Amino acid sequence: MEREKMTMEIFDRLLKFGNESDRPLFCQRLQNIWNEQTISCQSYPTITNQMLDLYKLHNLVQERQGYLEITTNRGWKEISNILGFGDSGKEYYGKSSAAYSVKRNYIRLGLLAYECRFDRAGIDPRSVMEMAEMPHTVKKRKRGNICASTPVKISKQQFQTPHDPDETKKHLPLPIDIPSSRIPMQSLCLTDFQHLAFILRTGWLADMNKHLDTLLILLSEPRTACYFHLKSLPGLFNAIMEQYVACLHELFHQSFVQLSPPNGSCMDWFLQLKLRIDEGVIGPISNEQHLERLFFGTHRYVLKRLMTQSTNHQYMISIDRSHSLMIRCSCLSTIVRNLSFIEENDYLANDRYFIDILLEVLNCHHETMHQLFDCSHTQSLNESNCLLDDPLTCSKADSQQHFMYLLDNTFVTLANLSTFIELQHYHSTTRFRLVHTLIHWILCALSFADETFISMNMEEQMTNKKIHVSPREITLQIFAKLCTNESNVDFILLDLNWDEMQTFSRTLLSLMNSIKQEDTNREYCLIIICSLCKRNRSLVEYFSSQIICIELIFNYLEFYEYNQQQYLIATLASYYNASSTMPVNHSADMMIDSCIQLLLLFANTEEKNCLTMFEYRLLDMSASIYFEQRILKAFAEILYLINS
Repeated sequence: MEREKMTMEIFDRLLKFGNESDRPLFCQRLQNIWNEQTISCQSYPTITNQMLDLYKLHNLVQERQGYLEITTNRGWKEISNILGFGDSGKEYYGKSSAAYSVKRNYIRLGLLAYECRFDRAGIDPRSVMEMAEMPHTVKKRKRGNICASTPVKISKQQFQTPHDPDETKKHLPLPIDIPSSRIPMQSLCLTDFQHLAFILRTGWLADMNKHLDTLLILLSEPRTACYFHLKSLPGLFNAIMEQYVACLHELFHQSFVQLSPPNGSCMDWFLQLKLRIDEGVIGPISNEQHLERLFFGTHRYVLKRLMTQSTNHQYMISIDRSHSLMIRCSCLSTIVRNLSFIEENDYLANDRYFIDILLEVLNCHHETMHQLFDCSHTQSLNESNCLLDDPLTCSKADSQQHFMYLLDNTFVTLANLSTFIELQHYHSTTRFRLVHTLIHWILCALSFADETFISMNMEEQMTNKKIHVSPREITLQIFAKLCTNESNVDFILLDLNWDEMQTFSRTLLSLMNSIKQEDTNREYCLIIICSLCKRNRSLVEYFSSQIICIELIFNYLEFYEYNQQQYLIATLASYYNASSTMPVNHSADMMIDSCIQLLLLFANTEEKNCLTMFEYRLLDMSASIYFEQRILKAFAEILYLINS
């Protein structure tokens, strides 16, 4: 009892340290962790006779990318100074007393467990601690270590050029198409997964490109992709995302740095890193090393031939740089996409920082895309190209192709994770942006939204055949998956006002009534409408007053009856003709269930005028032999409600 009383006093005092909006939620979650792990203190935690604000300590650690990153970069002393503990002058095993105490309390008081559960989507704290304490993880502080700006040494076997004083003034031509030599699967080692995170953070750019290529090959092969459970590889996903965000920031500049409040500090931390892709991390700026960076692994005579050519220096350098960044960014986005296909990585769906980055890609330069792809601007496209603030410095065709590939990977990644998204774990700003971004792509009048460039694998067949869908179609799929969770539907209704909801509802009805839409898209629209109506009475009254909505529902039911009839006939024919193949029933059970549930909701409304107009069709279907017993029972209940 005394322990529980002291715990309550500690958290009561922690609540009074500040007036932040999320402090009570933090205290509640941390207290649950204390109860689960039987953590107790005899008094309020203090360091150097000063009280330790656990909420502030947690926020400072998250601003610097978490426990593993701070331990790797030896940043606990900085955390201690910010908290006002300073340095007591004593040392434990080479660590300052205050910094060591802050780190120890971060682990002992359950903050590391809190970080792993709520900020790192449930990874194991023990694996993070083991990775942080590995000898090759913590950076050395000895003088004379090779830093990232040290020039690369060139061996005698490499191609040498005379030191011309005007060498730096020579410029580079456009990158030519040189076949890339991919690493064969036989030469890849499957035991170095734990070292990929450190190589991506500390290696030279050429080495990182090589290992990114290796990682992409491993993820593209089914027999090796199963090894990439990110919870068992702590630090790898963060290293990949650091490289990815670096490329995105270089390509899209400041327009990309617009994350929601809880993740804004992460972006500020990123901008202060030395990870930025610039010439300093390569070595001295020379034509030879620049070419080796662009054409890593190619023959030396290609370098010799390219170095003898000349053209405009400033223009061609920017072209080469942008082209390299685009290729690197495409590679990283494909790696992230392939990681989302692994079932064990579904926890990424509730990683708020990761979802924020995906939303930034979907929203980035959307106004520019409107101008590029709008039909009304097609004729004046060539004239407006020079006026657009294009984020890429290379040609327009390459920029558009790269951006479409980036959107392809982003949409597929979000579609893979959408089933596991729980909006209750999101910050209100991130949740608002997610809902409105998806709805905008569904409502978008941009012709680009109907371009079928997103590649997806066929789920119904055991083949590698791919289909291509448009951004609008895959967004409908993502939104329908979100609506399968009733909690998500409540948050969606919370973030949309009535005018936005009406506009969205009219668009869904329009898509259902469109001849161009596939049956699967109509099914997604119907699932969304049914999910929203279950949680909102006003929407039930709105849709029940729309004759087109009820007409479409009865059309689906009658089409289902026709399919059942044809299926029964084909089954009997195959029974008498053994040579014929057994037919497959392609009935859309989920869509039929949604139709029945909507009719039940409509029948409970006070205004039943629209529904009574279709009573005769309902009577005909209730006498059909092609419906299941549960559906006929639902028909009888609907007829009773209409006439009551």
